[in-house]
Amino acid sequence: MAVSRHQAFPLTRLPAPESRKLDRGYVISGKAAERQIDMADKKMLKIGANGKIEVVAYTGYESLRDGVGGYIECISLSDTVSLWCNENGKLDGLPPNMFATMLFAEVFGNADIIVGDCCVLGGVDEEGESLECPQDVIDKVKRWADKLQPMWVVSGAGGRE
Repeated sequence: MAVSRHQAFPLTRLPAPESRKLDRGYVISGKAAERQIDMADKKMLKIGANGKIEVVAYTGYESLRDGVGGYIECISLSDTVSLWCNENGKLDGLPPNMFATMLFAEVFGNADIIVGDCCVLGGVDEEGESLECPQDVIDKVKRWADKLQPMWVVSGAGGRE
């Protein structure tokens, strides 16, 4: 008699204080639960193509996908900063993102234009998980927005809500 995978490894619901309930009702515990809880507190900088700058919670792949509006692509700006963009942004004709392009140009020069909404996170930890966006990057982009946004809004190119 064959044993199915579900009989051999049944999913259990563990009511432990270090456990965390996931969206589908499954419970994880131990290191995985700690990682999930830590992810809920991570800051991600969202840079809209319309100039809207906001700090949002990073909760994993879904928050990146929602932040860029489609498939994600990572541009590593340094060991501590990663810029996440829409992989098909240029093919889909998304508008240029001035602030994301400025971040890109600091590292690579004026080699390309970044389009669509983008997200900024830190590097990765020893387990390969993304780290939150460094505060100095958040401050830098907000300074750029404070300087350039009044001119940009007056020209009708976009603006923060």
